[in-house]
Amino acid sequence: MLRLSKKGMQVYYELFPIARRLEEELLGDLSAEEVATFDRLLEKVEARGALIPLEGSVAP
Repeated sequence: MLRLSKKGMQVYYELFPIARRLEEELLGDLSAEEVATFDRLLEKVEARGALIPLEGSVAP
């Protein structure tokens, strides 16, 4: 679990609406189905990234 300091919470509350608007702008032309597909693809990329050692070599 992540716990933010008081200052961290202030930064979060300042940045969240900006990030949300940017996300809406970037994904605005995609259908709900396309957004769901995009989310699934990002999850796959993230999972693959977790397998890459810090040295930078890619697991087979």
